[in-house]
Amino acid sequence: MWEQLKSKPAFQILEEMKRTGIVYDMQGNPCPFEDQIDHESYLALYQIMRSLKPDMSLELGFAHGCSTLYMLQGLADNGKGTLISVDSLELTHYKGGGIKNIERAGFQHIHKHIILPSQFALPQLAVQNFKCDFVFIDTSHQFDQTIVESYYCDKILKVGGIMAFHDYRLLSVKSACNFVETNLNYRLHPSHSDNLRVIQKVGVDDRDKKWYYFVPFEVPKGNQSLRFEI
Repeated sequence: MWEQLKSKPAFQILEEMKRTGIVYDMQGNPCPFEDQIDHESYLALYQIMRSLKPDMSLELGFAHGCSTLYMLQGLADNGKGTLISVDSLELTHYKGGGIKNIERAGFQHIHKHIILPSQFALPQLAVQNFKCDFVFIDTSHQFDQTIVESYYCDKILKVGGIMAFHDYRLLSVKSACNFVETNLNYRLHPSHSDNLRVIQKVGVDDRDKKWYYFVPFEVPKGNQSLRFEI
């Protein structure tokens, strides 16, 4: 798989940024490159795109577009699909470096960008009855932020769709995943990266039948684990 990717635009642009430490902004000016995702997760995201073949995908967190490139490469190799990235800092902090990379790879026709914080963009998408087949969550990684994002992503994710959380090694992300997996209708999906938690939606949220429904979930602490209960 990795050898096959070496000739692809996603691989070549990312390798160039790693080698030079430079990413180009919207005007073509060089800026410092921030690599924020591991090699195994790149490959896992590409493989999910290739196997799932989603028509519509959603990414929370964009930055320099590293993970975006691999997901778009998967869609391009499939010959179908669109990816929407949500990131309010893309044109300010990142100076459009991610957008520039998408253009350099020739993927702009299958990519859209929403310049809003995820906690504001997601409710709007839900109200519009937006639906997707895949969601990748990779923003602040704070527990409450991740819970809010997963709540709304569940509303817009189709049954059978996949939700992936980056930085699963962080206790905040792991705790949020534990809540989703114990209280909502998801099952674990295979992943080639232990830092990428991948779950598949197997049913709609039917907790309204019991408004008080709650399953205690594990909140890890180092090598120990606590129980969160009410």
